[in-house]
Amino acid sequence: MKEKLFQILITKENTTKPNHPKRIKILNGIIILSFLISLWFSLFSIKYHLIYSVPVIIISIALKYIILSTHKLNPFFILGLIFTFISDILIFDNFQKYYTYISISTILCIISYILMAKSYLHKGKLKSILSTSAFLSLGLILYVLVSLLKVLSFELPDLHLILTIIATVSFIIYFISAGIIYLKGIYHNGVVLLISVISYFFQLIFSIINEFVFFERTLTTLILICHIGSIWLLMKFLLDARVIENNMIDN
Repeated sequence: MKEKLFQILITKENTTKPNHPKRIKILNGIIILSFLISLWFSLFSIKYHLIYSVPVIIISIALKYIILSTHKLNPFFILGLIFTFISDILIFDNFQKYYTYISISTILCIISYILMAKSYLHKGKLKSILSTSAFLSLGLILYVLVSLLKVLSFELPDLHLILTIIATVSFIIYFISAGIIYLKGIYHNGVVLLISVISYFFQLIFSIINEFVFFERTLTTLILICHIGSIWLLMKFLLDARVIENNMIDN
């Protein structure tokens, strides 16, 4: 038993050890510096200036994932980051002017994440699919999304509203997929994926409020934190996802 546990720990250490420590340190430095600059822009400058810092963070996270991915690289995560990169530039340039293209990029990004999550939806029993917390969480998210759609129905033209509904449905599918992965308990860090999706949810909600209800610098900062935090946590899940030993035997 001790030898088996020791072997698991050694394997985990070897698979998570960076292959290029100098490159990773440089990328971490770029990410931290760009994030701090982005926070400063969101608090004390105009939103357009974020176009110079946030895309740098997205590129750096993508490069870090590619370098650290010791197992099979998930192309759908990279594809999602590409669509995120495009939508970020359009958002910081002119949100309402490019809303159609932003919506399409967001939909394609979420679909990419759904396809990414699909490979982690192994067969097996759910730990607590009928739990009260699961129903309450899904119900709360549905309530908030439907309420916002009602508000946007008075603000958006038909095409924009249709795209928003498609994005909403896509996100609900993504949220359910992440919830199933977490509830199955197959991966030791499934909660990281769930927190990432919840952060993405708040990013989308705060963005809509900030653009169509009322603009507030504090909300812009919260959107930025949720945005980068969601992507960072998603990368961490992909890099560190390991099947729990008992589930390997049972499933």
